Amino acid sequence: MQSDGFIDPTTPIFTWFRACLHVTQNNSRGLSITTLSLSAPFINEDLMQHRNPLLHNMLPALQDPQDQGLNNAIIQMANAVVTQAAEPHNARLAKEIEKDQPVLPSVKYRALFPNLKAYLCVQEETQFPKFWFMLATAPKRQEFSVVHEALDAFSRSQDTFINTAPIPTPKLVADLTTIAFVGDHPDDLKTGLKPFVVMDGSEEYRTAIQDIARDYTLLAERDFGLSYVDLVHFKVPKELRGHLTTFYKLEKSLGLFGNLVQVVLGTQHPISTNYRVFWAAFTHQFRNQNHFKIDIRRLIKPVHILQNIQLICFHWFQAQKSQAPPPYPSFSIFLPASTYLCTTIQTCHPRFTSW
Repeated sequence: MQSDGFIDPTTPIFTWFRACLHVTQNNSRGLSITTLSLSAPFINEDLMQHRNPLLHNMLPALQDPQDQGLNNAIIQMANAVVTQAAEPHNARLAKEIEKDQPVLPSVKYRALFPNLKAYLCVQEETQFPKFWFMLATAPKRQEFSVVHEALDAFSRSQDTFINTAPIPTPKLVADLTTIAFVGDHPDDLKTGLKPFVVMDGSEEYRTAIQDIARDYTLLAERDFGLSYVDLVHFKVPKELRGHLTTFYKLEKSLGLFGNLVQVVLGTQHPISTNYRVFWAAFTHQFRNQNHFKIDIRRLIKPVHILQNIQLICFHWFQAQKSQAPPPYPSFSIFLPASTYLCTTIQTCHPRFTSW
């Protein structure tokens, strides 16, 4: 009562309560015990003035003449004690039930959920790709492994573009978890969903990315955290960086980007469906022409095709971000034009004149 602020230590009623207690120092076991005294001190008028407000504050039912007085006051006090004990128990049960239920993307990405719905081009959360439910349920330490396993599983499915899975980088996982699908500038080749983030130019480059992904996974799932300084060690060496130079490396990189798009955006997304149309035209209808103009005539470089795809994705996501009508993501629009350019431009030989 004193700790709850009901009793002031300087009041006479507090002195009366202390006088009601009798302390015995030497008992049979040599321990001090506190017991009630057989005779309580007399109550004077000054003590009654402090006692009555105290009882009315703690037992409001005493003031109601229609109730049964002390009996109702005791019942009210018992109900208050039961309620006070039940509130923490109910809160603990609610937390346990909430912990057992799966975490939804709307709960994990609370503030970024409207942007995620706009990028995925859906109206309801139930229409999200399975990948986002897996990523929302996974703990933060296992997000990298979840992204890697999802890409690897799609590369073994029937809908895959190629049977090689793109290897996620720490930067790509950070962009996905922060819903950063697009950069601030069209020339930003490191942020968001674009073919340059999965560009796989050589075996040495892919081996280095695999080693970095393995080391990052082992460190991220430990009890200690990673700082920004540690991320410097997970960059690809500059001597292994380089743009694509052949048609077959370009075809492999485009297939890796297709696997990434299908996993992250889903198979029914406008970018996914149009990119599959582009992939079919690039690998079947215009395959020989593309190989001829890239590897033999060298009229077009692979980076030009990657940049066109990157610009289409950038403008589409930028329009969704600004809540503007997005442009139609037609990836196949530059294939006929480039083929026409390849078949019409001829090499001009120097003209020799006789003296």
